[in-house]
Amino acid sequence: MNINKMKVVELFGGIGAIRKALIRTIKPPNFEIIDYVESDKKTVNAYNAIYNDFYKPLDIRDYSLPNNINVDLLFHGSPCQDFSCAGKNIGGSKESKSRSSLLWETIRIIKEAQLKPKIVIWENVKNVLSKKHKPIFDAYIKALNDLGYVSHYKIINSLDCGIPQSRNRVFTVSINKNYLKQFNNLDTFNCLNNKYKNI
Repeated sequence: MNINKMKVVELFGGIGAIRKALIRTIKPPNFEIIDYVESDKKTVNAYNAIYNDFYKPLDIRDYSLPNNINVDLLFHGSPCQDFSCAGKNIGGSKESKSRSSLLWETIRIIKEAQLKPKIVIWENVKNVLSKKHKPIFDAYIKALNDLGYVSHYKIINSLDCGIPQSRNRVFTVSINKNYLKQFNNLDTFNCLNNKYKNI
């Protein structure tokens, strides 16, 4: 392990969209994937084929961060089906035991970690900010705040990023308070102050 490289953990990793984004934006690619967690066997096989890795399917409920590594970036794109307008809108409360409620596993993982990640990024559908689901979004933000994070979010349309498809997604960036000074130009929507703010 190279101690100078950014250390990344992918939860609900899918076929590695965040890894591909890092490859495309960080030149040279000065990062390393510490862990990848995905439960679907075919998806894991696809990830391994794309990145020449050897991960096994793993249930997020059985995962914990390694104790001896200070993770720079933890990214989780937890299941969106129960927040999506195209789904049944069950939501993501802990009590629902829905697929989208697995986002709380990320909170558990961070809470149990001896070394808290510097940055946590959560990606999900725009509808997570709707009147019906906003209480879950707010509860997630509060849980991270209680763990020592300052959270901001921004809605990003894939169309604005050169993708020929309109897909709005909410990206929530939560920064460990111990590292705030390292990120003083992050232009996002402040979850606590309800106004645009540079932190």
